[in-house]
Amino acid sequence: METSSPKLHMKTKTLECIKMLQAYKKMSDLPDNHNQLLKEKTMLLFIANLLATKNEEILQLCLDILVNFVDVNKNHQAILNVFGLYEGLSYLAIKTKKYSKEIIEKVNYVCEQLKTAMKRPRTNRVNFRKYNVYNLYLSDLTVESKCSYEVLLLEVQGIVSFVIDLESNSCMIRTCSPHKIQDIIKAIRGLSGATPLLIVFNDKGIKEYVDAFDSPAQDLQYDDEKSFAEAPISFFRSTFSHTKNRIKTLLETVNDHFYW
Repeated sequence: METSSPKLHMKTKTLECIKMLQAYKKMSDLPDNHNQLLKEKTMLLFIANLLATKNEEILQLCLDILVNFVDVNKNHQAILNVFGLYEGLSYLAIKTKKYSKEIIEKVNYVCEQLKTAMKRPRTNRVNFRKYNVYNLYLSDLTVESKCSYEVLLLEVQGIVSFVIDLESNSCMIRTCSPHKIQDIIKAIRGLSGATPLLIVFNDKGIKEYVDAFDSPAQDLQYDDEKSFAEAPISFFRSTFSHTKNRIKTLLETVNDHFYW
C-alpha cells in the first residue's frame, strides 16, 4: 500500500489553507459579515499564526482580509484584542523589503491604521486605556527557557500580548496603561531572576540596549519605523487550543513545515 509523500501532503494542506483564506476573504468583502467573523475570533487567530509564512499567496490573502477589516474603524479594537496579531504585523513590517510592493503597502497600511487606533480612547470603557509596545532583550533566552518565559509573561500584570523571537533574543510586548514598563520589568525580574533590557532605536536608526531604570524619562517604546533589523517570528500558540478541529489541523501542519 502506497503512502503519500510529505511534500504531497504539505501541498494538499497548503491548498486547503488557501481555499479557507479565500472563503474568509469573500466573507470579509461584505461589511455586514464583519461582526460575526470578529466575534468568533477563530479567523483572526488563524491569520495571526500565518503572518510569518514564506508563501506569498497565503500572506497576500491574510493581508487582504485584514485590509477589509481595518477599513472599518469599529473593527480596530477587536483586531487589537487578538493575542499576537499586532505584534506579528509589527515584525512583518520590519522585514517587508523581502516582499512585493503590494504586500509592503498593505502591511504598512494595516499597521498604521492599528497604530492610530491604539492611541484612541476606548469608548466602551469608563477608564481610558492606551496600548504601548516595547521590545525586550532577554540575554538568557534559549530554546529551553522559551517555554518558561511564555508561562511567566502570562502571569505579569499589564502585558496584553507578546511575541518571542529566539534568533534575536528578544520579546515584543504590548502593555496597557497605567502599567509602567519599569514595573513590568521588575515583575519579570522577580519571576525569572534576569533583568530584561529595552531595545530602542536612536534618531540614526541604530539599535541600542537601554536599562529602563537608568532612563526613566526617555521614550522607551519600540519605534518600528526606525528599525532596520529583521527577525523571524516565534508565536506563543497556546491561545489556539479552543479553535475548530479543521483550523487546528491546518495550523499544526503549517507550523510543522513553515519556518517561523
